[in-house]
Amino acid sequence: MPSIGLYTGGAMARIQRAISTVLLTTTTACMATYRVSPAEYVPQHNPTQMLIMDNTGSLHVLDGPVMKGDTLLGVESGTPDTLSVPINQVDDALVRHTSKGRTLALVGGLGVGVGLAVFAVATQGAGRPCQSAANKKDFQDPLGTNTCNTHAADGAN
Repeated sequence: MPSIGLYTGGAMARIQRAISTVLLTTTTACMATYRVSPAEYVPQHNPTQMLIMDNTGSLHVLDGPVMKGDTLLGVESGTPDTLSVPINQVDDALVRHTSKGRTLALVGGLGVGVGLAVFAVATQGAGRPCQSAANKKDFQDPLGTNTCNTHAADGAN
């Protein structure tokens, strides 16, 4: 099958995998999990989801949790079932939300990485005019226009 455009099928798949990997790792890198007290946290912050462990040791993921008196209510994630747990039977509760510190660290790290990559590309072969970008010694120009003395010391003209 002839390739049309810049990328072939295999190269495009590799690029898509790389982009997916970067997105998956970076989006979770900006999130943090926090232990909260549902009776205080839910009315103030209206979380979209909460993980709770009840006093029997069962874990439940609640979508749209709300407090009704002294009871935590929510839809059990992945089901149409509503779960009702008295607050005194909730042993642990966790929520996830964005973390400014993690986001700043990620952006800073990516900026440094891009800067180093640009520097490496920009200085590739500097001071070695007789070498190609792939650092192949004694690069021979197929058109015969190479003005380098390929028999002199490395990098000398």
